[in-house]
Amino acid sequence: MDSKKRPNPSADSKGIEKRLKGDSKIPDRVLFVARHAERLDRSMESKGESWVTLASRPHDPPISEHGKLQAKLLGEHFKTFPDALKPSIIVCSPLTRTIQTAEEVANVLDLGTGTICVEEGLCEEAKSMRFPAPPYLLRNGDAMAISKRIRYSYRSTRPVVHRWDPAARIRDLRREPHKLKQANGNPEIHGLRELHPTLEEVDTGKEDQSSVLEELNAITYDRCKETARKILENPDFLNERILLVSHGAVTRNTIQSLTGKRMSGVVGSFVTLEQKDGSWFVGNQDEGAETMGTSHLAGIKTNSSDTGDKDV
Repeated sequence: MDSKKRPNPSADSKGIEKRLKGDSKIPDRVLFVARHAERLDRSMESKGESWVTLASRPHDPPISEHGKLQAKLLGEHFKTFPDALKPSIIVCSPLTRTIQTAEEVANVLDLGTGTICVEEGLCEEAKSMRFPAPPYLLRNGDAMAISKRIRYSYRSTRPVVHRWDPAARIRDLRREPHKLKQANGNPEIHGLRELHPTLEEVDTGKEDQSSVLEELNAITYDRCKETARKILENPDFLNERILLVSHGAVTRNTIQSLTGKRMSGVVGSFVTLEQKDGSWFVGNQDEGAETMGTSHLAGIKTNSSDTGDKDV
């Protein structure tokens, strides 16, 4: 991260607290968006070991021990906020790493039962799921085995449907060349597709693969935009301070859909969005910043996998 764009470690809490004291306009609403903590498969691969070859759900790794520390530090950071602005509800993706991240944060904040809601609309983009095996997403009952804080009665505002795309497998629609390969050295093949209720299904047999990726990205963006809107409009959440815990591409698209600003973030990073007069803007970053905040992680060593994987 550019040192000129690095946020002040206390900018988040003190900036908002200053507005609460009347020194500046108080935001109408605050939304926190975080990327899950470090995942175990990437951590092991950075050490030359393989996790996916021994897993029954290779696309759904847990967080690593380092990731648990990252998530706890995120919770500790939120703990410095005024009580009126600390996250009171967490909405997360239906995958193990996001639920575990949410649980670690909730534990530090001492949130009660039913304070973690599993939302399909925040799930990882389909083309980034590694070696996907059905069922692709965890249900509330599955999630309760990870966290006792899961709100069992919550139903996703934006359900997601997937299918395996044989054409993409044949066409070898893969991730960028710098991404890690399978344990046998072959490129990772990403043939899982997300079906959209209104946008046309993508023809992955096109010669122009860049066009295919653009169309797939459009489906993810539209889903993220709709999910964010529905979560914010949910009557059960109107008086809550919401923390969204999701994945690289989803956090990026969510922030852009609300603010028009493109921001990326490494694992464990987060951003504060503030709403004023009906418009959302980034509230905890220096002007011109292009990355989500990591100042709360400044006291721990950064593993190689923290910066090497920008999408999942």
